[in-house]
Amino acid sequence: MPDLTSTPPSALPSPLPGKSIDPVCSMTVDEAAPKGGTADYKGERYYFCNVNCNKKFTADPEGILDSYRKSLENPAPGELETPAVPPGKNLSSLVLDIGGMSCASCAATIERSLRKTAGVTKANVNFAAQRAFVSFDPEVSNPAALKEAVKKSGYEVREKKSKPGEEDRLLLARMKVKLAVAWLFALPLLVVAMAFMWGNRFSIPHHTELYLELALCTPIIIAGYEFYRVGVKALLNRSPNMDSL
Repeated sequence: MPDLTSTPPSALPSPLPGKSIDPVCSMTVDEAAPKGGTADYKGERYYFCNVNCNKKFTADPEGILDSYRKSLENPAPGELETPAVPPGKNLSSLVLDIGGMSCASCAATIERSLRKTAGVTKANVNFAAQRAFVSFDPEVSNPAALKEAVKKSGYEVREKKSKPGEEDRLLLARMKVKLAVAWLFALPLLVVAMAFMWGNRFSIPHHTELYLELALCTPIIIAGYEFYRVGVKALLNRSPNMDSL
């Protein structure tokens, strides 16, 4: 009688211990805590980074797996294939804490940048964990070059100097301040810009009104400069993301 309590083997194990590849979006997923759950198919288990990926796979597993195989055989234009590793070659591994990612497209952009770096043999970016897992040849590349590749793609590498979660708390505090500044100027801007729709125009010249709107708009743009910084870099890298919108 088969052992119904045994866990099926991972269908797409990652080179990293305890990790698997999501067949829908190719992201690395922690097998111990998959955000999107799991699905068993033909005696193997698939792990997903989010519920939507799980639903897509469940609806058409053969179609998803066929697309995944084709993506491995035919990499996207401009994306370098993982170079072959000579037998006996000693590789180094590095885990980078990434800051500034807002969607899976951000993770894909960083992955492409890392894979194009000389000496990199594997690069997987986990959006949920906000981390990049990189294997590289220490004779060709080094941690500084990998961090520079992340920065060039428009994101930042967080240094592990503070307590766990401390940087996230500081980032949230800064974002709250920026949001407050934006609202402080957005509300009067709304009144000035839309007053004519309520039948009330200010008794000031039209060009003066335009300058007033510009003055109120400028602090809002400054408060949200991070979106422009990341979005413009993503466009220059031909990998537009949510910030590019």
